[in-house]
Amino acid sequence: MRLLIVERSALVRAAAARALAPDGWEVLSAPDGAQGLEVAQRAMPDLILLDPICERLEGDPGPDGIALCRALRSIANLRDIPVVLLVAEADTESWTRETGASDAIRKPFAPEALRAAVAHAATRGAESPWTAGASPTPHPDAEAARAALQAALDRVRASEPRADEQAMLALAEPVARALDTLQGETSFRGRLEHVALGDVLQLVQQGQTGALSLTGDGGESITVYLRDGLVDIVLAENLSHEFRLGSYLRRERLLDDDDLRLATRDARRPGSKDWIGARLRRLGAIGPEDLRAALVQQSCERLYEALRWRRGEFVFRRYVTALEAEDARLGLPMTGTLMEGLRRVDEWRLIEEQITSFDEIFVVDDYALAEVDRERLSGLERAVVDSVDGERDVSAIVAHTRLASFDVCKVLFQLLGSRVVRRRR
Repeated sequence: MRLLIVERSALVRAAAARALAPDGWEVLSAPDGAQGLEVAQRAMPDLILLDPICERLEGDPGPDGIALCRALRSIANLRDIPVVLLVAEADTESWTRETGASDAIRKPFAPEALRAAVAHAATRGAESPWTAGASPTPHPDAEAARAALQAALDRVRASEPRADEQAMLALAEPVARALDTLQGETSFRGRLEHVALGDVLQLVQQGQTGALSLTGDGGESITVYLRDGLVDIVLAENLSHEFRLGSYLRRERLLDDDDLRLATRDARRPGSKDWIGARLRRLGAIGPEDLRAALVQQSCERLYEALRWRRGEFVFRRYVTALEAEDARLGLPMTGTLMEGLRRVDEWRLIEEQITSFDEIFVVDDYALAEVDRERLSGLERAVVDSVDGERDVSAIVAHTRLASFDVCKVLFQLLGSRVVRRRR
């Protein structure tokens, strides 16, 4: 496959060529729009990387980057070549709209992010880059399946007049949610062993709208719903109980166990209009600000957890959304969340050198503890120390304290270093 880089910086051209070499691209280059158009007409590349503000050669009336996009669009055998922009500004979305490009990536770029963006654009096949921003037509399979589902529900109602319609809809909901994924446009997919999650998140934060689904090899999964590059909510399946909404609400003493059981007793499955957060808010169990704070913490910590996964799959589907995302609309910027998550990953690596398993059991060294001013311990540290009884393993301490596993393990790591706790022999 042949790729053309139109970029004024020779260093950026060289960096992009090095990054794409492992994927087998034959890389051509040009320093400005005039030469870029000449090379494109001569070589017919499969994809173009373009700096939209590349300069004209002195005295040359040929096109700059934006004009080059217009020129390509006017030439029959070049108009369908995907164009990926290389921009130095945060607002990649406006550049994409102005030029009609397929995608944009911010400079400076990580090699993995560039490779993912190029792979995304290259796999779009014959779709015209000039219509890439349009909403996709619903998948015909989804329309047919929905019609069949509605017909089946109608038959059930006809044969069972007393059937509970809400119950039937609850049973049908998992099917409907699965069908919803057919309506999203799959932009790119890959494995976490090949592209780090941090690089994937940097890519989707650049003005993307849709759902990034991540599945670990242990069966755990999260889905990040984005709107214009901002995180609206992070949903999860098969994560531990500490990542459930109720855990955050109990941790902040906003709900007790009885309140939570009462509020969730009749709730339907997540994804319905009665998802747990909306139900709690509607019942007046918590206020909207408390709910938002809990959802922000939950979404961030689910992302932090996923950043630790070393193996798994990811797929990004544009324009997919969920009722929870539309209701929450947290609008979290990715940059700060990603930086905190990567910091935690580094801390986890240090912690795991000392705490190698959640099955480990620790005991308090009473002599070492006696030398510590208990009043100087934080509430978090006191909670962990009081839970270390020589019988509970790390998992049990997390459950007993109802704290995040990261917080518990960080305290245990510090207590091990000060010899206040030690492994049970």
